[in-house]
Amino acid sequence: MMNRRTPIFRRTMLALLLSAPAVAQDVSAAAPFIERTGRELGALIAAHRDPAQRRAQLAPFLGRVVDEDGLARFCLGRYWPQATPAQQAEYLQLFRVMLATNVAERLGSATSELAQVQTGRPERQGNEIVVPTTVTRPNNKPNRIVWVVVPSGDTFRLVDVVAEGMSLRITQRSDYMSFLQRNGGAVETLLVALRQQVR
Repeated sequence: MMNRRTPIFRRTMLALLLSAPAVAQDVSAAAPFIERTGRELGALIAAHRDPAQRRAQLAPFLGRVVDEDGLARFCLGRYWPQATPAQQAEYLQLFRVMLATNVAERLGSATSELAQVQTGRPERQGNEIVVPTTVTRPNNKPNRIVWVVVPSGDTFRLVDVVAEGMSLRITQRSDYMSFLQRNGGAVETLLVALRQQVR
């Protein structure tokens, strides 16, 4: 299973932060959706310097802008229907906590000048909207990050981030599949590992 402290995992967790509600499902609204989130995240960071406070604020923020449950189910793949209702409920909860914990950890001592985002032209791919961006952080070279969002009522939700050519949801799903295959497909074993990660 991917270690939450590995550079690529931590970078993709950070990438999840740069999405926020939009006011329409139109493709063109996806670009300002990304831009507004950067400002919202900057305000959150500036207001909460303590890591524990940031984590507490990030949990509802991520719950609002990321399709956490959809992402969690996708990552569990064919093992999702094999889990009992109780296991499914616990898995979803652990996934949410893991996401907020990793994002808070990745932010560390970041300031409100965390990143500047230049957006490209959004494109629709099926029921998803792909938004290419260039993200520049202080003292780092620009990174190309592709965001994948879906309409959700009168807003959007993030379902994937492609950073350094790697898809977050595909990478995480591959890690879970490999872990479960090594452990006889026992969902409970994965839950044990996730419990240890979010301690």
